[in-house]
Amino acid sequence: MNDHDRLTRVEERQKADRNARKLQAREYERRLEILNGENQRIAQIQSHSVTAEKFEDYKDTQATASGLALELVNARLIAMENWKAKATGIGLVLVLISGVIGAAIARALG
Repeated sequence: MNDHDRLTRVEERQKADRNARKLQAREYERRLEILNGENQRIAQIQSHSVTAEKFEDYKDTQATASGLALELVNARLIAMENWKAKATGIGLVLVLISGVIGAAIARALG
């Protein structure tokens, strides 16, 4: 093999290396574009998502609100039961009074 053939092979190898680097650079660029698009998609999803910490805070707030609502309902039920007991007592007293009055009227007339 003479010097000219060696020089030609070296030049061909260099040209092939340049082409390979160009192809590799294009592939890297393509992959970077895909990753950038994916990064934007993930950022958009995360902007609509709730962190675990915020969700736990929400759960705690809801649990507290539910507990307060239950306490309020229980207090109202107790108040209604107390009112019902008082109304029943007053009604019973009125029945007794009317019975006594009726008996007195019946005795007076009879």
